[in-house]
Amino acid sequence: MSVLHASLKIAAQEAFKRGDLVTAGKLDAEADGIEADLEAAARFAVERAEAEACYTRTGHHSSTTGEWRDGAGLIASTFTHHISRDGDPQLHVHIAIANLVQRADGGDEKFRQLDTRALHNQRLSIAAQVDREMEARMIARGYTMVPREDGNGCEVGGVSQQVMDLFSSRKATLSTEVAKMAEAYRRKYGHEPSKRTLWLMGQQAAAKTRRPKSAARRVHGTSGGDADEAERLAAWEAQTAEREMTVLSRVHKDVAGFGSRPAAVIDEDIKAMAARAAVAEVQRHHAVWSLSELRFEVGRALPPGASAELVRQVAELAVTPGSGTGVLLVTAPEVTDVSALGTRKDGTSIYRPPNEARYTTAGQVDLEERILRQARRQVPARVSEGMARRALAGSDLTQEQENAAVRLLTSTTAVSILTAPAVDDADRAQGHRDHHRGERGPADGGRGPGRGLQQRGVPGEDSGFGPAAVPGPDLRRGRAGAG
Repeated sequence: MSVLHASLKIAAQEAFKRGDLVTAGKLDAEADGIEADLEAAARFAVERAEAEACYTRTGHHSSTTGEWRDGAGLIASTFTHHISRDGDPQLHVHIAIANLVQRADGGDEKFRQLDTRALHNQRLSIAAQVDREMEARMIARGYTMVPREDGNGCEVGGVSQQVMDLFSSRKATLSTEVAKMAEAYRRKYGHEPSKRTLWLMGQQAAAKTRRPKSAARRVHGTSGGDADEAERLAAWEAQTAEREMTVLSRVHKDVAGFGSRPAAVIDEDIKAMAARAAVAEVQRHHAVWSLSELRFEVGRALPPGASAELVRQVAELAVTPGSGTGVLLVTAPEVTDVSALGTRKDGTSIYRPPNEARYTTAGQVDLEERILRQARRQVPARVSEGMARRALAGSDLTQEQENAAVRLLTSTTAVSILTAPAVDDADRAQGHRDHHRGERGPADGGRGPGRGLQQRGVPGEDSGFGPAAVPGPDLRRGRAGAG
């Protein structure tokens, strides 16, 4: 969309220079219309945030207890930008939300802080709906939207991959930096970084290579100051010509010549298929998940042309009992009905966190039960307590650490969980255990030392499992791990 917008602007400028004011006006109006649609989609994002995540805390409360009240509405401003920090075409809108809100029930006129945790928890839901809102606006303008290869939304049909890559300087820079970090990680640890680690590397690379916005505005300036629109457009045009590709000013013609594709008829069967696909994908990433996370996957599963409302409808269908998705609600109900003390607009008690419902599938529950059964399986002790004490004699372990190592060495269950108040205690005890067993390589299922995941024995082949492993407490943070 950003490249198309820039192409229309350049073509309008060229038509104006030729004296073709009618064509210039039409092209300029189309570009301005796309920009206006994006700004409208940004306002829609604020509307969805108000509908799903506008809450404040009242009374005495902690992070998990207290009162959650409906907010009266968000205070937000939008700022439209046309370039990236590397000077590439990047039409986007920033939304600044004030951390202030009043109670919707008018209990007082005091401004309080937003419950930003609720806002953060709904970001995926809002993103999926806003993406569909903008997609619908582009389709209404006559453009063909085609699914991206990675499944994350759609892009305008007719814009070549070459042109998109050419104006993705930031992505190319980050990819190079992340590749360097990943290679260093492999050399140090001997295995591939996880998806989470790669994401963190991307965040670090972004911070390391980010150009200040003031410098970004001067990228294409010819006089040392901020570049104006004409200078940016001329530089982008030259950038495509230098690579012997379709000049940027012709991209809008390629888009127009791409042709239309028949819109998918989203009937009940398509909705059911999208619901099943979304549940399977969200379950693949999370043991338990929220409706917000499900909506994000629904947005990816639905074909082009689906509305934001349809994203919500299919997500509700997926968690409805009897829909065939096998979804289970795992959030514990209230022990006592306290709704008489106050409810929010969605009917839930003010003493329950908003959007707290969490789900999983019957298949996930069955899998976890099988793993726990295997973890509790009795196995012969490898060494006696006396042998373990003699082996650890003279070590630098404290008495408490030595006792933990002895318990691991003499355990008679397939999986032993080590709990320690700090990573050093866990690592040292585990390290001595592995040394005296003669084991090589990570003994924690590959999650790294000190993660509270200990493994002993291998279930029989008829169990359908490899080495048994179950998550224990997250020793690095001193709290239960997510598993």
